[in-house]
Amino acid sequence: MTETAVAARDELVHGLIDSCTTGDLDQLQTYLEQAQNFDSKTMPTPSYLLKIAFRKERTRRTYSLPLPRLTQISPIPAMIGSTDSIVCAAIEGTDPIAIFKVCMKYGISPEYNFERRYNLLGYCILARPELAKFLLERGANPNSCYTSADNTMLSAAARAPTTDMINALVEHGARVKSSHAFQDAAEYRRICNAERLLELGADVNQVFKRTEYSPISHTDFYPREIVLGSALHFAVKGEPVNYRVTDSPADMVRYLLERGARANIVDGDGKTALQLAKRARMGDVKKVFEEYVDR
Repeated sequence: MTETAVAARDELVHGLIDSCTTGDLDQLQTYLEQAQNFDSKTMPTPSYLLKIAFRKERTRRTYSLPLPRLTQISPIPAMIGSTDSIVCAAIEGTDPIAIFKVCMKYGISPEYNFERRYNLLGYCILARPELAKFLLERGANPNSCYTSADNTMLSAAARAPTTDMINALVEHGARVKSSHAFQDAAEYRRICNAERLLELGADVNQVFKRTEYSPISHTDFYPREIVLGSALHFAVKGEPVNYRVTDSPADMVRYLLERGARANIVDGDGKTALQLAKRARMGDVKKVFEEYVDR
């Protein structure tokens, strides 16, 4: 390719991207016609242009783009054009619901999984709750898993600072008793969510477990059940959370004990929640336990 041809190609590539950025549909159509004269491998794919349009909030104009089926996207040199990147661009926009209406028209499912592992609904529950509600209305499964079997949609909702997404999931059929949501409410110290889950039938003394698979050979594995403990154990161990409304481990333990949590339940190592608190030198938590044990 001559230097003149290379310069013309580069100018065309920049023109395609700029027209998507500015939302100039007439200019975009002109550039797309010119692109037919170049090797398609050297041009931005329609999926990449769609991603640019989404990020720049050109939602209405994307209906007129020559869109591919979003389930059949291939990357282009030096530019990521995967379906995941398009979905991420849509989530990052200021009006993701409007953008996802376009996405769904061209093949994106409300059950979409990033890298075939991480569920879109689970991500949106914490990052984009209004979009999560939209996905539920469009048929997303409220009982599916976010990343693993014990990381359910209700588990993700239980980490949020309000009960909003718990209520939305339950309204669409989420099952509380088969989720690990109460574990997460205790671990992330969300008293408001724990209260709501108890109202919905959660067991304050449920012993949470996880199944792990140990190798027998290169191809065979056997399941092994790990006892994690009760909500009290998770309240003591906790997770660092940056929300201002986060309750303290002592507050969470007090709440659980007031609701009838048994302090004598042990985890897989035979330790009670109080023993964990003593080992971690959590004096305020230890004091709460002692207050209730002495009653």
